[in-house]
Amino acid sequence: MEKTEAYEHRFGTRVASVHGLAIVGRDQYMEPRERARLKWRREHTVVASKKVSVITFDQLLSDLNYRLNRFPEAARADAQEFHRSLLHVFID
Repeated sequence: MEKTEAYEHRFGTRVASVHGLAIVGRDQYMEPRERARLKWRREHTVVASKKVSVITFDQLLSDLNYRLNRFPEAARADAQEFHRSLLHVFID
């Protein structure tokens, strides 16, 4: 139903931006041959002309941990910048 009024009503746009994600296996159990196949899949997997990211469960965990650990730092930096901008308004 893409490009229809009903689609736009439901999703807020007539054209969707789609990105696929396939999560496969575990890094620790992969042998060199399997790692080569995973690399090929990462570079060549396309569905309906859309790129699909192919990662392992271990890579997903690592990425989520990285993002969760960085979020508090980013939030603190944003808060500090916000406070600096408030001070700047009151001082000027």
